[in-house]
Amino acid sequence: MINLRNLLLSLIVPLLISGSCTDQTNQDAGKLSSIFKDTRNGSNGTVSDDNNNSESAKGSWLLVPGISAGSTSINENASEVLKKLGKPDGGDAAMGKAVIFWIGGIPGKKHTTSIYTVRQPIDSPDAKVKEIRVTSPQFKTKEGNGVGGTRLGIEKEFKLKRNTFFNPALVYDTTEGIAFEFSKDTGYCTAVVIYEKGKRLPEAYLSLREANQ
Repeated sequence: MINLRNLLLSLIVPLLISGSCTDQTNQDAGKLSSIFKDTRNGSNGTVSDDNNNSESAKGSWLLVPGISAGSTSINENASEVLKKLGKPDGGDAAMGKAVIFWIGGIPGKKHTTSIYTVRQPIDSPDAKVKEIRVTSPQFKTKEGNGVGGTRLGIEKEFKLKRNTFFNPALVYDTTEGIAFEFSKDTGYCTAVVIYEKGKRLPEAYLSLREANQ
């Protein structure tokens, strides 16, 4: 696993160097460092497991297939996600691709929010979010499905298909941009993944899942 500071710099420095000198870049990087303070229990509600039943809180936990998980959206700039979710707890990056994750919850009941980003072309100033994985039961679809649900219940909302590429993990995906991972022991959903519509769950999910086992 790479140094967390280097991971952050790999995501934000390309946004700073265009059209500026080195000294100014260092100054801006210092300013951005203050933005990436630890705000895992912040007001956006996407990583914290606080019990808030307001309409705004419900919206911040909504799973929208192919679009978003809470306040994090597919094809959103990674730098914007970092500003909202705060300093990540870990990650890895190579060849313009990165996996970043945040840990939330309470002692003995931890959950993660993870993103897979791609910088394409590799010298692009923006790394885009391509996959989002969440393990908190707070995240729900419009019909109330999410972590803790059963395949039978989830199939009432989505047409699921077993994706054997990810064996031995028990993963069912859709072409709507949402996939569900289930426990082989209990049969309950343990994670939900949001990705681009019109395709099966991309192979990159392996990196996303393995990064925070």
